[in-house]
Amino acid sequence: DFRDVPFVRKVAQVAAAGITISSGAGNAGPGWGSLMNPADDAAVVGVGGLDSSGELATWTSRGMTLWELPHGAPRYGVDVITHGEFWGAKPGGGCQHQWGTSVACPVVVGVLAMLLSSLRVAERAPLRSPAALKQLVMAAALPMEGLSALEQGAGVLSPVRMEEAMRNFTPHISAFPDKIDMTASGCPLMWPLCAQPLYASGQPVALNLTLFNSQAAASVVAEAPSWIALTAMPDGEGSAPHLDARDVLLVEFTAVRPLVAYSGFVGVRVSVGSSASAFSGEVAGQILICLRSDDTPTAPSEGSEARGCAARAAEGDPSAVVVPLRVRVVATPPRQSRLLFDLYHSSAYPFGFFPNDDLEQVKLELMDWNGDHPHTAFISLFKELLAAGMYVELLTSNWTSFNASNYAALLLLDPEEHFLPREVAKLQRDVSQRGLGLVVAADWFDAQIMKTLDYRDDATRQMKVCGSGGANVVGLNRLLQPFGIAFGTGVYEGSYRLGGKEVAHLSGAALSSFPAGGLLHKAVLRRVSAASIARTALNRQQTQQVAVLGLLKLPSSAAGWIIALGDSSCLDDALAHAAVPARKECRWVVGELLAHLLPQRGGNASRPAKPSVGARPLLFAHTLPLMDSYSDGAAASERELSDAQLRAFRSQSRVWSAMTGCAETNSSCTLPLVLPPEWQRALPREPYVAPATAVSSSASASARRGAAVSSSSAWAEAGLAPRHRSSAPPLLLHPHLMTLPLLGVAAALLLVCYWPSRQRRLRSRGSVQLGSVCA
Repeated sequence: DFRDVPFVRKVAQVAAAGITISSGAGNAGPGWGSLMNPADDAAVVGVGGLDSSGELATWTSRGMTLWELPHGAPRYGVDVITHGEFWGAKPGGGCQHQWGTSVACPVVVGVLAMLLSSLRVAERAPLRSPAALKQLVMAAALPMEGLSALEQGAGVLSPVRMEEAMRNFTPHISAFPDKIDMTASGCPLMWPLCAQPLYASGQPVALNLTLFNSQAAASVVAEAPSWIALTAMPDGEGSAPHLDARDVLLVEFTAVRPLVAYSGFVGVRVSVGSSASAFSGEVAGQILICLRSDDTPTAPSEGSEARGCAARAAEGDPSAVVVPLRVRVVATPPRQSRLLFDLYHSSAYPFGFFPNDDLEQVKLELMDWNGDHPHTAFISLFKELLAAGMYVELLTSNWTSFNASNYAALLLLDPEEHFLPREVAKLQRDVSQRGLGLVVAADWFDAQIMKTLDYRDDATRQMKVCGSGGANVVGLNRLLQPFGIAFGTGVYEGSYRLGGKEVAHLSGAALSSFPAGGLLHKAVLRRVSAASIARTALNRQQTQQVAVLGLLKLPSSAAGWIIALGDSSCLDDALAHAAVPARKECRWVVGELLAHLLPQRGGNASRPAKPSVGARPLLFAHTLPLMDSYSDGAAASERELSDAQLRAFRSQSRVWSAMTGCAETNSSCTLPLVLPPEWQRALPREPYVAPATAVSSSASASARRGAAVSSSSAWAEAGLAPRHRSSAPPLLLHPHLMTLPLLGVAAALLLVCYWPSRQRRLRSRGSVQLGSVCA
């Protein structure tokens, strides 16, 4: 639970004291967004696992951190991967099969302990900080082919390369990733940043640079981060206008907060200038960051504070870091190819009590904690939309912030948050007057079932009240009310046939209202009761026919269309527990409907598609438009919630707090883990030309830091060359490393290895702990 503030602060205190913490990333894979705390803490070495064949294990957790969502840019949570499945010693004698990231974790600890013990005391001193050991581990790691850094971090642990690097190590600052390649050559290592190009009028793409400073536990930025635009290379003569790189790529930074516990971060946001709407090519440059440490163990060179960050970086100053940036830019695509994915209204545990979307799993996994994000729970949908020729942009602010004339549709999938009145009014106008399409996927809502999920927190001895269903169905009804669409109260589960395929409906809602002229698909499903959730009923209640999917094409030529789906679980990749049958997905349903509604992908970007009223997609080939308005029960309403449930919902809603102001009872804003970023435009700077003597000084400084073991240095010098990615090393370690089992006691004394084991997030599923190293 990364919002367990006392625990997170204690981790920072331990790291600031010079103790390196190593933690298993978790065994919740292959789902993305499944990292455990404290492995996802920048001050901790987060370890993923390889299986017995040396490949990335399916069970290892992966993906981005969720601390910063929705406003900021997530970090890379896994730092390194290593062997996590083998036969090992069994307590009491004998051997046993061991697997899990709690098995991979002590491999890192043992390697570090043994390598440190091989050094003299004077040689060991520069490495006695969490940042130094993370820099050592990550710089020496070998990236695996075919994997994103979100899956493997810096790559596979390499003891041999670590031994080479540690003997020439000098404390310095570094960034991860050490370069940002948002072009096709950057994939798959830089996925999803390299998944699609940037273009003018697109939503800015945010990313996070994690900073490590092995010179001091606490440091501050010496000057604001700067952006040096080097080249803007068009694809070919006549294919794009020749522009200055400073006009093509706009770079913004967050204010760099003081680094504590040897680590910190800086947010980077990249967008394309309006003058480059016809440009197609690649833009390259460099990001410069310089820190100033009050307790720097090595004295800075004379005059370093006055020379400026660019000069210090060129001369190899250890307090400066250069991060090459390369971006693929294309001409602005037509409106019919652009989709906007709403992130602003998505929330997940531990930001509040957000229950599992699939009630069949609540006894196994109470909370919805993977995040409703295209790079976590909706990763397959995201990839399929890109494969279909769509561009998918992420909306991290409210609906008043975007220009609807740029987009074919807004994807509003499983929203848990409150909707502001002004943004609801704006979106209603966008759909009815500006031709915007709207894809809505709801989820379950039932106040009585919500009540059965209340529990008493063992730590605080307080009751935790469930104030939210699977989605904010009440808010969706307010949004859709002018169009005659509403979702009802009730939870339905089962499966149905559509387009010749089986589709799952996993604890979803049903449509209670739909207007005449719309297309409606109905299915016979089981209704879930509060008694059945509490397991006091002998069966799953009665079955009934309900409406699960609707398509409405508004009659006005200037209006858009609406797809309404009662369940979002069939769209996401949230991993079902082994005890739950495999789900039948419905992503193809959305794909086929979008293909029908958005057939023109290469026309005039300013002319929206106008599907003819009454034209039916293949999925509704046997369905006639409604002659009269459909009605089946009352729409879900806020009146059904108790006062305690309503207070609980508002207390955990950051959008509600933005509308009404923070109060002591609002946990969403009284305990902000990562404050919403304040972006500052970087003024482009001219490249610094270093004297010849400075160039040689830079090379020697690079060697002192052990950069020779990393292939990033050549790319940093040129600003263009892609990073080499090698395959996983063999299982056989360096011969003298085979003494690892004998150094368990030394490892425990030198380093702390922590495995999160709080019950509500436990996903170990059989992993074995080794002695007291991973306690």
